[in-house]
Amino acid sequence: MKSRNLMDFALDKKKIKPKDFALSEVESKRYFTSVLLTSKPLIAKLLIIMNRLDNLNLPKIFSLIWYDKAPDIIGSKFGSPRKMYEILSEHPDGFCKSDQLVPLWENNGHELTGYLENENLYISWAYEDGPNDYEVLSNSYKGLLGHIFRSFLYSKSEAELKELGQLFELQDIEGLIDFRNNNEKWEDEIVSFLESGYQKEEK
Repeated sequence: MKSRNLMDFALDKKKIKPKDFALSEVESKRYFTSVLLTSKPLIAKLLIIMNRLDNLNLPKIFSLIWYDKAPDIIGSKFGSPRKMYEILSEHPDGFCKSDQLVPLWENNGHELTGYLENENLYISWAYEDGPNDYEVLSNSYKGLLGHIFRSFLYSKSEAELKELGQLFELQDIEGLIDFRNNNEKWEDEIVSFLESGYQKEEK
């Protein structure tokens, strides 16, 4: 019933004759996507990218960021990547690996952080750097957490850090705070520290 309601919303019923919905769930989703790609390509692409995001099994906070419903505590740095994704969908040559990029957030309307599916890499890309230049952040979610929490450790209180640890599913925020407090080079070493196995669970 959910698929039918969404199709009614997305399609012009005067032009497209609805298909019999007595299909398996897989067949129904496949048909729904194929019709949308023909009639409403942008809506279809958004559904597909959200499915690809779900398949990464990341914390719920990343879906909230996409829908621009993330709590204020994460700050303005984590903007919804939807607009930049829509631009790349219309101009895929804007980034050399746009076909495998799953955007996670945008910063200041010009910098995109995302995941390259075929290479298993988290990357950062700024459109002014051109289509071929991007920065590899990490090959694991642990390493990405290092980049995320580097700025948080500067600006957030301990209580706020604990809340952020829950949102991003960082297992032991107190251990990370201790690492910062006892290491003069913590900002340079935080990524390798988290990648080394500090996290209890792999993403």
